[in-house]
Amino acid sequence: MAGTPAASTQVEHSTPVRGVGTCVIGKVERGSVKAGDVLDILRWGTRRRTMCTRVLNNEEVKDHDTVYSRVTLALRGVDTTDVKRGSVLTTPPPATPNPMDGKSFKASAQIVLVNPEALEDGQEVVVLSSKGKKIGTATVSMPLES
Repeated sequence: MAGTPAASTQVEHSTPVRGVGTCVIGKVERGSVKAGDVLDILRWGTRRRTMCTRVLNNEEVKDHDTVYSRVTLALRGVDTTDVKRGSVLTTPPPATPNPMDGKSFKASAQIVLVNPEALEDGQEVVVLSSKGKKIGTATVSMPLES
């Protein structure tokens, strides 16, 4: 099981360590961090995913560390240019289950098309949210001409 869902560590320094990889020194501001936790590196509006391979406190290897601890974390697959002073390491937000997973419903919508010739009656189309995420599919049903 990962550290607490809202773990956050402020990075003070990062350095390469031979045989270990990139290590960061920082303070656990919130939650707890343990070896094996997947972490997001937040830096200047970017997000990069990594894994904590070791947790050290006062040069002792620990299985985890908690809030207000000053720690050294060994990170997998990142370079010192990826994580610098001021970066924040957080546990990724938990995936929230979609209440509609495995369920279907029928709905009607009127859609005004700029180029209706591009669609055919019975054609399946993908429905996207305003953020571009797929939220479902729909079947085109052209109205009868009167």
